[in-house]
Amino acid sequence: MNFFLTIFLSLFIFCINAENLIIDIRGYYTNDEIVMHNENKLVHYQSKGNWSDNFNNYGKFKCKGSLLINKNGKRTDNELILCELEDVNGEYIWFIPKRSDSEWEAGVGKSSIVSATKKYEKLIGKTCVYAVSYYKDTFHTKTKCLN
Repeated sequence: MNFFLTIFLSLFIFCINAENLIIDIRGYYTNDEIVMHNENKLVHYQSKGNWSDNFNNYGKFKCKGSLLINKNGKRTDNELILCELEDVNGEYIWFIPKRSDSEWEAGVGKSSIVSATKKYEKLIGKTCVYAVSYYKDTFHTKTKCLN
């Protein structure tokens, strides 16, 4: 009886955890900036690298966008960054990441999945939480999308 209970609980826990998507992204980024007289700046951001998830999907990614940073290094509401994940089968996910804290320090944010091809369509409209850390011109993010 304990054997069957252990198997049942293990399968139940696995099914609950299998619902969540966890994406691991690593890559490089570059910035091109225009600094104004008042020390605010416009930053054009570009990144690329590779990704994998907990369902054994993987591929390449890229992000492009612009954001305004105030003289204290804080992001303003005037930003748009769009990221594209492409898996090895040619399927895509597009998302918009948002952070409310500092410009390029480690931190957390939320990503909204705005479009996807057939394999990933069920993710459209989801908001995911991510953590990011930087080292020189590289970064690493972990993103978790709950069901």
